[in-house]
Amino acid sequence: MTEDMPLAAHTVKGKVRVRMWQDALDAMRAGRVSGVTEVRASDFISPRYTVLERALPAMRAGRTVWLPTPLDVPHTFTYIGDVATALVALGRDPRAWGRAWHVPSAPAMTVREHVTRAASVGGFPAPRLRHIPEAAVRAVGLFEPFTREFVEMLYQFKRPFVLDSSHTTATFGLTATDLDEALRQVITESTPVTTPSAA
Repeated sequence: MTEDMPLAAHTVKGKVRVRMWQDALDAMRAGRVSGVTEVRASDFISPRYTVLERALPAMRAGRTVWLPTPLDVPHTFTYIGDVATALVALGRDPRAWGRAWHVPSAPAMTVREHVTRAASVGGFPAPRLRHIPEAAVRAVGLFEPFTREFVEMLYQFKRPFVLDSSHTTATFGLTATDLDEALRQVITESTPVTTPSAA
């Protein structure tokens, strides 16, 4: 996916994001703001609301990792630290204004590769991965709001979902954090805190 592809979202959240971007551009063109830009990322490499958040507890316990996404479809994952770097750099640079940019991200990999790589970086045994059937995920979504919202975006994992950030790199010199370092940071940040017992 490149930044100049048509904005043809068919989901509720996708349509809201398109409208927000169009409203921002309209405000810039009307002179109500001096400049706007949009920084787009893929699914995060982060300790919250991600594949890793779901996988890490089971990996730490040596249990089977059950995930609600297909396991073997290429997908881009973007380190949250690189999102922050891009937001700061592009927000300050007039060259970014008036268009969208993709955050430099690690090469696309499957969910299986992503979780297996995280296990290796974290020093965990190679994980046993299983896919939760979509029908079961949808059934949970009838009662659980977060899962219901996730189901709306599940289509992104059924086919290759690959972000091209080469234009951002060529223009601003930004590159993705080394994948192992990104995973190491996330695993460290998500380590459960042990509170010492009172003497």
